[in-house]
Amino acid sequence: MFFLQSFENGPNLLNTNGKDFRDYSIGVLKRLYTREELKSSILPSSAAHIYAKKQLDPKRFKVFRDAVRIKHKISEQHFDHFYSKLLRKTLTDFLYQEGVRGKKKEVRS
Repeated sequence: MFFLQSFENGPNLLNTNGKDFRDYSIGVLKRLYTREELKSSILPSSAAHIYAKKQLDPKRFKVFRDAVRIKHKISEQHFDHFYSKLLRKTLTDFLYQEGVRGKKKEVRS
């Protein structure tokens, strides 16, 4: 059995539940990053420098990519296409919603 840990003695990311690859990917992000990081960050990209928000930690994002790739049996050669065509929009929307929820909670407080 293949075992993928995010950190030494960390949880096995392959045991993260999800009804499909989108749900699984969001679950893995929630396990790898704090709520504050998710609210205040954007996905790593070559164009991230033009935005005011900082990028998610690239080392943990590599672990995220590996977890999704291994869980859904996607080769390394095909993952970039899978990510750009099917997954990036979902993750971008998720991070946006996390930021909006965080701002609404701050306003209520």
